[in-house]
Amino acid sequence: MGLFTADATPHVTVSQRALGRRLVDAQERIVEHAARSWNAYEAPPGRVLDIGCGLGGAALYWAQEHGASVTGLTVAAEHVPIIQGFARRAGVEDKVDAVPGNVHDLDASRVYDAAYANESSGYTDRARLFEVVAKALKPGGWFGIQEHFVCRPEWRDFVDGYYRTRLGTRTEYLAAAEAAGFGLERDEDVTDAVAEFWLQSMAWNTAELDRLRAGGRGGSWSRERLGESTIAHSKLFRIWRDHALETRLLLFRLGGADGHGTPSAPPRAPPASARDCPPSTARCRRASYIPRRSRWRPARSNGWTPSACTGTRWSGRGGLATHSADFSCRLIPEGDVEALLLFTEWNYWANAIDDWQDSGAAEVRTAAVVDHGARLVRTLQDPGAALLPDSAVTRALADLVRRTHALLTPFQLRRFVEGTRDWLLGAAWQAAGGGERG
Repeated sequence: MGLFTADATPHVTVSQRALGRRLVDAQERIVEHAARSWNAYEAPPGRVLDIGCGLGGAALYWAQEHGASVTGLTVAAEHVPIIQGFARRAGVEDKVDAVPGNVHDLDASRVYDAAYANESSGYTDRARLFEVVAKALKPGGWFGIQEHFVCRPEWRDFVDGYYRTRLGTRTEYLAAAEAAGFGLERDEDVTDAVAEFWLQSMAWNTAELDRLRAGGRGGSWSRERLGESTIAHSKLFRIWRDHALETRLLLFRLGGADGHGTPSAPPRAPPASARDCPPSTARCRRASYIPRRSRWRPARSNGWTPSACTGTRWSGRGGLATHSADFSCRLIPEGDVEALLLFTEWNYWANAIDDWQDSGAAEVRTAAVVDHGARLVRTLQDPGAALLPDSAVTRALADLVRRTHALLTPFQLRRFVEGTRDWLLGAAWQAAGGGERG
């Protein structure tokens, strides 16, 4: 994945070439950012072990930018000549050594000043990984990891299935590191800064599909694979945006943070209820107006606010909300990205309202449903009507209305308002039909 500034939302209506360049720049940016965060510019490592080096991009970076001698370890033997070719073209063939092999079988002893794993540790046995790296490093050497960590376990199977990984939790990594004699020196959450990568990659996939449909020469991926990837990336964007998984940059020092052979005290564990996420992200951090539990309750101000963000599991019909992105992209697999995101977010809202209505709560009265529907329809017609009570939830809903106005034509907007009005009237009819005549 690649790094964008946390508040960056670059337009996706640019050329495919520009999108591709943007993705490559973001991937290079996160490697450079990690190196700066880990003090590599001030104290460059002499010898680096790049674990799971892929096609050698990071290995070339460490050699070119820091003058390091790099051993790139890869399980794909066919990548070795490719990496060697790239190293020759970059003028660092004498500094980059591509080696086929599995890190679990590594038997080096006190050879490297630093080890680096860029989204490769998720394929490993963590205890074994830290054990062999600890043996391979010189005393006081450091181990830098860029990886994705599970915060909401209900998403583990999907992400592991897509990546063919076995992602772990931050707690699991800290325990394995401590057992091998490492201390945690730096822990940086870059989740918000990398989430944009999925949106940009969706746009590139869509541009590639358009190119193939226009008769362009086939690329590395088939149309079917591109379609599947676009659907998956839409879901991954939501997962990262909602911190169901987090991307973190972890820096471990052999012998503890002081590097003198005494392991530093491990970071204090978060509460048991939030053990898989660090304390700063254990609370609800959703940018959307949909709570973790898709349960809504009427507020005293005649609006709707989400119930407390407690727990991390979805249950009952609320679980439908977690599949809104998947549903939307399967329904419109080749839709415009911006419109598709709006459609997905409106689906989230509709599922939340539906879940509230079906909750059986005493306050779910026809009058409440009608009042909410009327306010929302009027807000859709006139975003400045100020009929929704001010809160974080309604401000997010107002923002969704604003973006809908900006995207749709007047005819499309009128049809959307009419459809929303009819749906809300149906919801009120259902509430009344349930035996309540508020």
